[in-house]
Amino acid sequence: MVDYISRHNFNNEKYGDYQALSSVESFLRDKVYLYKIYKQFKNLKLMNIAEVKILDVGCADGSFAKFLKQQGYDVYGIDISSKAINQAVKSGIKASQCDVEQGINFLDNFFDIVIASEVIEHLYDTDYFLQQLKRITKDDGYLLLSTPNLASLKNRIRLLFGRYPQYSEFRLGKNQSGHIRNYTVNTLKLQLEENNWQIIQVISPNFICPMTKNIPVFLKRIAMYLGDIFHTIGSHIIIVAKK
Repeated sequence: MVDYISRHNFNNEKYGDYQALSSVESFLRDKVYLYKIYKQFKNLKLMNIAEVKILDVGCADGSFAKFLKQQGYDVYGIDISSKAINQAVKSGIKASQCDVEQGINFLDNFFDIVIASEVIEHLYDTDYFLQQLKRITKDDGYLLLSTPNLASLKNRIRLLFGRYPQYSEFRLGKNQSGHIRNYTVNTLKLQLEENNWQIIQVISPNFICPMTKNIPVFLKRIAMYLGDIFHTIGSHIIIVAKK
């Protein structure tokens, strides 16, 4: 029997103090997947910014949503953690607590863009999640989704030597993140297509190079460039899809 209450409590506690980061510099320094998502976001070249509605799924403390709001977008946020939502609301974000596996409480065709960064790997019913995201996205709206890559080059090397793959977990524990699903590029593309999303682009935040604060920026930029070319073995998967 699935213990949803334990998982909910785990995520609420684990991510109550989680920071999404709030500037391009901080993305580049500490969360390159957010930097790459933001770059893809800007490439959409949306008009009438003030009329563009964005949902940040798993918004944490709302800092990334606040960053987008400061650029003129109409930004909303949801997160499973009530503690995180309280912080987001204090930052001026239209944020609400939501367990996405119980449904997303927005009207059909409401958002122009939905960002779901590092969320899907935490969920049991991932098809339901993708269907809910599609329901609340406008026709011709966009989904920007990221998740760890089970088939990354680093994981292939780790498995070759009998080590457990990075970002994969076998239980909820003190030093775990609550990941219960694993994806490769082809698997994620297939699932999105089966849920009637049109794949626009697939990239990876980086190639080989671990994205830590101590890595020089010029090396990160090389790794990020290679991640776009060799995205099937990059550390994470980033997909831009259209409804």
